[in-house]
Amino acid sequence: MTDTVTHIDAFSHHSVVVEFPNFVVVVEGPYTEAQSLTLARMIEGAIGKPICYVVPAHPHYDHTGDLRGLASEGACVLTAAGHEDEIRGIVESPHTNPPSALAMRAAKGAEIGQVEVFARETEISDGDQVLRLYEVTTIPHVNPKVQAYVEGDGIVFQSDWFFGGPRPDAIALYEAVTALGLEVSQVVGDHGGVIPGEVLMALGETGVEE
Repeated sequence: MTDTVTHIDAFSHHSVVVEFPNFVVVVEGPYTEAQSLTLARMIEGAIGKPICYVVPAHPHYDHTGDLRGLASEGACVLTAAGHEDEIRGIVESPHTNPPSALAMRAAKGAEIGQVEVFARETEISDGDQVLRLYEVTTIPHVNPKVQAYVEGDGIVFQSDWFFGGPRPDAIALYEAVTALGLEVSQVVGDHGGVIPGEVLMALGETGVEE
């Protein structure tokens, strides 16, 4: 995608890795512990920077399957306030039979990631890199939902909203992007690929397909 933003294609459940000068952020964690630990090794080998945050878009099981794996690597789980209870339940519950990587590292006293919460909007910045997170409350699929935006590159990350056609969730994404005044060059999906920003913006003229 760019020199500092990578789309991680993992079968049907994808992530985005955003590189900052001193750390990385993973938007949408992998589906299984094995995938999370593999991604952590890939980041260590290819980038060599710690994973500071993992950001779930919403608490459906296929988007939170292994937040715990990246938390075991020290990544804080940054969630929207509207999903705090669900995400805390996933990350902070004991997994002892069999023990998860997070449970084993916690038992050894290792540093692990904690749950952090934001309301409405926040940003992660370091040097010239800025990742903005929005708690959007107008999406039919689930309310709220986190929309991520890499400001310098105009990249929007979304989950379950937009697959290229004018469905209700896609129109809601278009309206959210428009209301926020975001300039969009690319739209990246958790369950899809990378779509040019102009395809999303054209939805303002095409209407809704039921």
